[in-house]
Amino acid sequence: MRILYGVAGEGMGHAIRSKVIIAELAKKYEVIVLASQRAYKFLAPFFPQVHEIEGERLIYGRGRVKRVRTVLSNLRALPRVFRVNSHHAREILRRGWPEVVITDFESFSGLLALARRTPLISIDNMQIINRCKVEVPRGYKRDYYLARLLIRSRIFNVSHYLITTFFYPQVNAKGTYLFPPVLREEILQAPRSRGEHILVYQTAETYEELLPVLRSINEEKFFVYGLKAKGEEGNLFFRTFDESRFIRDLATARAVITNGGFSLIAEAIYLGKPILSIPIKKQFEQVLNALYVGRLGYGRFSENIDQQTVRDFLSCLDSFEERLAAYRQDGNCLLLRKLDQLLPGDGKGIR
Repeated sequence: MRILYGVAGEGMGHAIRSKVIIAELAKKYEVIVLASQRAYKFLAPFFPQVHEIEGERLIYGRGRVKRVRTVLSNLRALPRVFRVNSHHAREILRRGWPEVVITDFESFSGLLALARRTPLISIDNMQIINRCKVEVPRGYKRDYYLARLLIRSRIFNVSHYLITTFFYPQVNAKGTYLFPPVLREEILQAPRSRGEHILVYQTAETYEELLPVLRSINEEKFFVYGLKAKGEEGNLFFRTFDESRFIRDLATARAVITNGGFSLIAEAIYLGKPILSIPIKKQFEQVLNALYVGRLGYGRFSENIDQQTVRDFLSCLDSFEERLAAYRQDGNCLLLRKLDQLLPGDGKGIR
């Protein structure tokens, strides 16, 4: 059986999760991958059939998503997107159309499934906004409804929704299943310890106010990833991205300061690391992750970062660690088992 697997290129979480799943699927099936932006660059070295398509892009500025600029930018790109993606669709069709399509929040593969009347499976964390009853504070209701509308319009006509999550709200739609986060083997096997440093992951595009706050807490040591800087600066140790070193620094960190991105939060929870989450504004999925980090006692949610916020967070690490110690996850077996049930391997599509 042949499977078409679409992977969203915005951020790295979709690609990291998809790499784990595609590697398992490739043991039994032929998998053709559609990916854009960073997801393509990440996945291409590992699998033989990875097509670089054009995908949606988010525009950021001063710690928030620029919604109008994002819409206009993607509208201007539509002619190129249609030209490039149509070429890849024709190439795949020429070799024989897949029996099943799986999408990790990648919309073009979903459109192809609809056009070809091919069964479609969704595997991502975003659909929890659309398919579950999440608790949303009043001040975020507008962002919630907008996010739900965008998610519904991006992926539809799905046979089964497999949602990865570290929190478990009530499911309010049929064909929806919740599973623990999909973690890469390096995280599952990482030896963990409580070191002295605090791992920080942000980007220059999303948080310009971060560094002055960290410098002011000069008794702490911060390993900083994601910013375009190198070397040391007082108590700040800037790291260029290296996967092995990042995992080692995460597994031995005392705590983590990050935005609201799902993948790093999920990895930190699994490794028992308290989290201070400052989500990108106007990106509700990140806000939701940060809210549940706070509700579950795994760390703190803050809309902004300042010295007092960081000090208050660090003063409560023991209580966060106590809650994190109760977290349990048996690798990735639950989601992979469900996927195996849906893909019987007889070339007849999904059950």
